[in-house]
Amino acid sequence: MGELEIRKINDTQVIYGDVYPVIASKINEASKEGAICIVYDKNLRDIALSVADALKPTSRRLFLRAIDKDANDSFELPDFVRYIIAVGCGYSACAGHVISSKLKVPWSIFLTAPTTDSILQGKSPNHVFIDKNVLINCPNECIAAGYGVLCSQGLHAFENLFARWILADNAGDEIYSTFDDTNVNPMEIALALLEISAGKDRDDSADIMAKILYAKKKAEGKKPRLLGEYKYIAASTLFCLYSQILSSPAIDTLLPREVCADETALKDIGADIANPSKRFDFFDVNGYFRISYIFSEYRMDLLDKIGGAHSHSLDRAWRRIYDDAGFWLKSELTQKDVVDAMRLAGLKSDNLLGFAYAVGMLR
Repeated sequence: MGELEIRKINDTQVIYGDVYPVIASKINEASKEGAICIVYDKNLRDIALSVADALKPTSRRLFLRAIDKDANDSFELPDFVRYIIAVGCGYSACAGHVISSKLKVPWSIFLTAPTTDSILQGKSPNHVFIDKNVLINCPNECIAAGYGVLCSQGLHAFENLFARWILADNAGDEIYSTFDDTNVNPMEIALALLEISAGKDRDDSADIMAKILYAKKKAEGKKPRLLGEYKYIAASTLFCLYSQILSSPAIDTLLPREVCADETALKDIGADIANPSKRFDFFDVNGYFRISYIFSEYRMDLLDKIGGAHSHSLDRAWRRIYDDAGFWLKSELTQKDVVDAMRLAGLKSDNLLGFAYAVGMLR
């Protein structure tokens, strides 16, 4: 057996290294009998078969079930399935969680790439298995997506600060990471993302922008990039916007956007961006003037904070993860795509982006 390490995140065991030899014993510890179903991303059949081979020592019935995030899958499985192992990334984790809840059985995930900070968000699998060889050989865009999410945490921290100082909202999560952003190591990225996902309870403005960019590409009949890739682009754009807003005082003389038109635009691209945590109506007259006053009081403090939240050197490090050094960006996104997504995200944001939308800065 090769090198193996285990850490606990909330109620989940994260097992990483050479994991194949221990999968069977770990599943037997959690579940003694009944059929096991391996739910896998349709592009990961070979890895799913390897997980099935590792489970043979359990002597239990094994089933494989492919899932496709582009299909309308209800995740139905027979009642005799007593354990779920999801193979993949964010969508597979979602499928494993949903099926586990439906059948009221435990589940685990075999993580194949460090792409997202949603694996443990609202979920409690028994195990997260991370095989070092699988992670090392995952596509570069998957590594870039995860790295992009981690390097966007400065924006999340800044928006938490804005919520506390300006909106008097102390309900924001704290999802900071000790990740070394100079080290583009897939295993370290995966572990940092898991730590973040376990404490994440809301989407920031970059998350919302990324979902809009993703939905727009799908609505155009094109294959979208990974959400983490879009998120890094969104976060970099928002850092520029926020810095400009904070850099100088301004008197509000702009007309606000047409909310109904932007709601329609979101529906037209099929973007499911409902934000149940949205609490502040920036268009409310009393709230607007109060928030504007507090914002002017803290503007310079916020400007100082945002200056240390993002480094432009990260942009170069992120692009160089790709074989083409990020050349794909020239054909993938236009300035209009990003600006439109930022405007629509402002409609759903409960933060400085939402305030900018309300005062007409995003027209």
